[in-house]
Amino acid sequence: MKIREAGLIIGIVLIFLSFLFFARAPFTYTGILVGGLLVSGIFYLSILFGKRTVVNKSAWTLICIGAYLILTFVEPLIIKSSYLIYLHSNQTDLEEINSLVSRDSAEVWIGREEIIDKQNKLSSQNQKRLLELRQKVGAYSIVASKEGVYYGLDGFLDVRHGVLYSTINSDNRKGLKPLKDSWYYQ
Repeated sequence: MKIREAGLIIGIVLIFLSFLFFARAPFTYTGILVGGLLVSGIFYLSILFGKRTVVNKSAWTLICIGAYLILTFVEPLIIKSSYLIYLHSNQTDLEEINSLVSRDSAEVWIGREEIIDKQNKLSSQNQKRLLELRQKVGAYSIVASKEGVYYGLDGFLDVRHGVLYSTINSDNRKGLKPLKDSWYYQ
């Protein structure tokens, strides 16, 4: 295998690995994905337009198509794994947030610098702690209601990604997929 083929394989592996960062580090995910696409694209084009036999070019084209098909099937599993890694690595902090905002079934919105507590049930000490924890868990916002606690991890315009800790038993969770126990993701 030559440098071009190795570069193509490295680019494909980067694309697959990028999805492990989907929930935990959106900017890292995007950077690795774009890098993998660029690397694999450049090396694929160099194979396609280089001095190779038709059989060799066809074989590498089939490898790229196969990698795309495999990615189509395993992407949801890798993304789910990313959310599970996020939950596992932030478990203690998430449990603390859930207990602070779920005590009185208060409706609370926690943003970057402020908290909106509709029932004024949170003490200033708890509000300060919640702001610290929001930053620690990497959520751009946290919304608590009687139905659960939603952690917004990434979003732009009308596309949002995050996890929900459900405090009620309901099968009516549009757009959410089960993770584990009372946790769901979108």
